[in-house]
Amino acid sequence: MNLISTLVNGITEYLDSGPKKYHMDHGYKMRKIPRMFKILENASDFKALESTKGGQRISLTLAPEGFERVNPKSLEFIREMLLSLFTHYPDIQKELEAPFPRNTIAVSFSEFNFQVGKSCQKFSPALGSKTGFLTYQKLSPNIQATYYNEKEECFLAGVCYYPVLIGKAKCFENDRAAIHLARASSEPFPLQDREKSYKKVMYKGYGRYCSIAKKRVTLDCSGKYVRHLEYDHFWNTYIRTPCEECLVDSVTYKWKGPKEEASTSSAASTSGVQQTIRETPILSGSDLSEKVVELDLPEQVEEVMPSLNTDTLDSKDLEESEAAEDSQERASSPMSSVGSLLKDYDQFEDASSDFESDIDAEVIG
Repeated sequence: MNLISTLVNGITEYLDSGPKKYHMDHGYKMRKIPRMFKILENASDFKALESTKGGQRISLTLAPEGFERVNPKSLEFIREMLLSLFTHYPDIQKELEAPFPRNTIAVSFSEFNFQVGKSCQKFSPALGSKTGFLTYQKLSPNIQATYYNEKEECFLAGVCYYPVLIGKAKCFENDRAAIHLARASSEPFPLQDREKSYKKVMYKGYGRYCSIAKKRVTLDCSGKYVRHLEYDHFWNTYIRTPCEECLVDSVTYKWKGPKEEASTSSAASTSGVQQTIRETPILSGSDLSEKVVELDLPEQVEEVMPSLNTDTLDSKDLEESEAAEDSQERASSPMSSVGSLLKDYDQFEDASSDFESDIDAEVIG
């Protein structure tokens, strides 16, 4: 019977993976109310993990004791992911040492400057702001993101992961990519100058809303020109796509905050590299992060991270560094013609195609 059950589960997982990847590739709409995943019908308890450093950052929703419909590999997947995200929260690390209970049916974690709420889909600003409202977006059949909306800006507040049930498609790499891109495409909260943000300075990437794509996108600016960084869920690979709107925005962008806010943001960005060096969602990865981190950095960042230098860069890395410098020069110099830039963009041969198309989670704190 065990052999037959294993075969049946394997077949159903395979058949279930197709629709899951299809919907992830095509995306889900933003909603004003959260989707109620069917597994939540079994909820009987809610537990928040308290951190002395950052408050309540992780929560577990539990079914009654004896509920064992969840795939144990799914619980291990999200536990290991959280371990990599919260490496600098000793008390949370201690809580995550042991496997999650088999009756765990939802795992939620908040972004920097947010805390988990009283249910798995609810999150709130850590500073207690009450002026905004929440919206929700399904990222996959097992993931829902919660966004905090304030002053016409949309910030990722947190993510809820619903473990895979036995017999359903696991697709862990797809879910991992969905979470990483949701974090990488988000704006830092509170909003700050993009050019001084941690992920732009350190990892050559940022997020913005693209009206052509009709969604928030992750921009990879490690090469000569910025491009959308997306994930092909069918082929399980990252792809980079040119976008004229995002190209023009990258060279015409100007921080529009109040002067006092801009000065505060500038000061915060300097100290923020120290305080939030592992807090902001960024582009990183096993190979990508090593190369991107070693690229040229502003002086203030080099002072904070003196170990980063170009002595160990190979010729390919130096080419990437020069490409990044060229991109910065273009951004700082006025454009005589956007049309000529777009023409050059069309003829551009990918300068960063040698980077591994793989991103990993940046630690939260």
